[in-house]
Amino acid sequence: MTKTANPTPTLQSTLKKLLRQRWKELAQQIKQLSADDNAEAIHELRINTRRLQELVPLAADVVKSPAAANTVKALRQARKVCSEVRDADVLMSMIEPRKSRAERDGRMWDAMTTHLRRRRVKSHSGAKRSLDRLDLATLSTKWIAALEKWPKADAKIEKRLRRDLVKHLSRRLKQFQRAHEAATKPEAMTEDVHNLRLAGKRLRFALEVTRDLTDGQAKSALGQLRTFQTALGEWSDLELLCELIIDRCSRRKFLREKTDIAQGLLQTLGKLRGTTRTKLRRSMSLADDLGHVNTVLEEFANGHGGNGHKPKAEAKGKAKAKT
Repeated sequence: MTKTANPTPTLQSTLKKLLRQRWKELAQQIKQLSADDNAEAIHELRINTRRLQELVPLAADVVKSPAAANTVKALRQARKVCSEVRDADVLMSMIEPRKSRAERDGRMWDAMTTHLRRRRVKSHSGAKRSLDRLDLATLSTKWIAALEKWPKADAKIEKRLRRDLVKHLSRRLKQFQRAHEAATKPEAMTEDVHNLRLAGKRLRFALEVTRDLTDGQAKSALGQLRTFQTALGEWSDLELLCELIIDRCSRRKFLREKTDIAQGLLQTLGKLRGTTRTKLRRSMSLADDLGHVNTVLEEFANGHGGNGHKPKAEAKGKAKAKT
């Protein structure tokens, strides 16, 4: 008896599958946060809101679902209210291995951990109240129910979805290119690098929907973007620690009552600044070689139609390699 080949996935089937999976995951993460203080659930919830933010607009015209604009707004707000809790978790995980050093360093990092724990308790309480008001559990239920009424495979819908996806990916790629250009200028500020990091996340999560629809190029592009984001994420975490030290040492009461700890923190700050510069240089070198991303767009547009829409390169030659 011969095996029946699996049907080639369509954009309609892939999008429906991803949406159902992401909304179910979000509902589970909300449930976990309601039951206990789960640091990993907060992290996963923030990632999931970004993924859904890229998927929801594409499906809005296919199913009778909650308004896409309101959904995206709720997802963005949910991520924002959890950001301070996540920052505290990241900082405490970075500080923990530093505690085993010299006695003064141990007392210094203990003081910082105590401060972060207090701050986290306050932030977590506020985040839970805000998430309750947003009621993402109900929103997830509504979307999952709407996906059950997803229309049958239709050539016109498929063509429109592909056209919209190519436009969306092209827009995300251009945003990434502009952010990269701004972040690599001699006068670039820390904010420019943060904007590049966010643009990379948006592009990566927008590309996920093409992973099973292109001949391996999407996986290569996603791998490149993930490596870039990991490197830039390490830089961002160190910047976060530097900002925490600056904040604590700028307070008169802290300086007056814990002078020796403040002195140790300022010495550490000088060393961290050197490390952040090294991390940033490494990250930018990775961003200079993301050629697979543009290849995915060209393959998807040319190989799957998209109403004749093709992504336009912003520049030729070397600039194309920076995509």
